[in-house]
Amino acid sequence: MALVAVGMVPNVVADVSRISMGSLIRGVWPFMLAQLIMLAQLILIPSLVTVPARWFYG
Repeated sequence: MALVAVGMVPNVVADVSRISMGSLIRGVWPFMLAQLIMLAQLILIPSLVTVPARWFYG
C-alpha cells in the first residue's frame, strides 16, 4: 500500500488488534479527511474561531 503511517499510536493499535497497517489506515481515513476539512475551514475562515471567542470573552 502506498500510504505510510508515521507515529507510535497507529503502530500500537495495529499490533494490539493484529490487523495490518493498511487496513487500519483505510478504516481511519474518513475521520482524518473530516479533520483535515475542518482544519482547512478554520484556517480559511478565521471568524469561525474569533466570533465565538468574542462572545465569551468580550
